[in-house]
Amino acid sequence: MQHQQLRKGQAIDYQVNPPITVPTKYREAAKARLPGGVFYVDSQGSNQAIRSAFEVNLNLQHLMLDIQDVRDRIRSSYYADLFMMLANDTRSGITATEVAERHEEKLLMLGPVLERLQNELLSPMIDIAFDYAERAGILPPPPQELEGTELKVEFISVLAQAQRAVAAQGVDRLLGTVGNLAQLKPEVLDKFDPDVWADAYGDMLGIDPKLILATEDVVQIRQAREAAMAAKEQTAAMEQGTKAMGNLRGTPMNAAASDVMGMFSGYNSPSAQML
Repeated sequence: MQHQQLRKGQAIDYQVNPPITVPTKYREAAKARLPGGVFYVDSQGSNQAIRSAFEVNLNLQHLMLDIQDVRDRIRSSYYADLFMMLANDTRSGITATEVAERHEEKLLMLGPVLERLQNELLSPMIDIAFDYAERAGILPPPPQELEGTELKVEFISVLAQAQRAVAAQGVDRLLGTVGNLAQLKPEVLDKFDPDVWADAYGDMLGIDPKLILATEDVVQIRQAREAAMAAKEQTAAMEQGTKAMGNLRGTPMNAAASDVMGMFSGYNSPSAQML
């Protein structure tokens, strides 16, 4: 392609500034061959018209096509065509599935570029700056929680977050599959950890960590909820027992005594005495 572009440029040069043959008597007028230059020559014959020294037959349409080709290559080199993939698409009737697939494809194409930028430029620059700051003694002492822990830089740019969001689509597919399978095999839900899912999914989407509670706080909330439910059940049981005692206490004593005497009324019959 480079050889082809070289030959194309030479062809354009031959059209715009071709080599010419000039009589020796015009040797001193060589500088006048630039655009806007004037030749003072003795005309031959009766033709005294002023005319160009030579004609340039340049096809401007081909030149504009070449300029557009160069522009497209520059946009492709800076991945402008990928960033503006959907904006430059003038088709109608595009489905949401196609948009999602093209978005995922765009991020996959930009993935190697972003990884090289982070691994070969940004991460070394951060490490060098951190080393200089540590040698200069301008860093505060690390907290005890970070002693002996290897620090890892996490990039939070819009493009980095968009790349991590691609993994969220795989998680959505997994949840959909697990939900459909749970209708046939409910025990498959035992393989799913909702707490880990909430943390991982929030990280993929770049959600503010303040919106998701820490595991320790969640444990305390659940323990408080279980204690409140146990106290509510105990209160309900006590109320039910109290109500039963009240019903028993409100029963008339004569009616209860007559019921008991009626149970033993058969022992006063003559047949009972003979036995």
